[in-house]
Amino acid sequence: MVHYDTYLTRSTNGGASFSGPTVISTATSDPDGSSTNSLGAQFLGDYITAVADASHVYAVWTDSRNATPCAAVDAFRAGTRASPM
Repeated sequence: MVHYDTYLTRSTNGGASFSGPTVISTATSDPDGSSTNSLGAQFLGDYITAVADASHVYAVWTDSRNATPCAAVDAFRAGTRASPM
């Protein structure tokens, strides 16, 4: 079972070096809460971004802390069952 947290690193010298990672999510997420490609894969990475101004960073990510595994989708991905759709 894979779970993930969201981290932020920071550079104050134009990208020559970066701070260590800091956890910015307040709860661990479960990627089972996201699917696409006709249920063939988990789909999270296209929804992660950050926007900054001179004094703030606004981070956006897929928060799936309340995701519930679905046995039908898991079986479909494993190739042991037809699409549940």
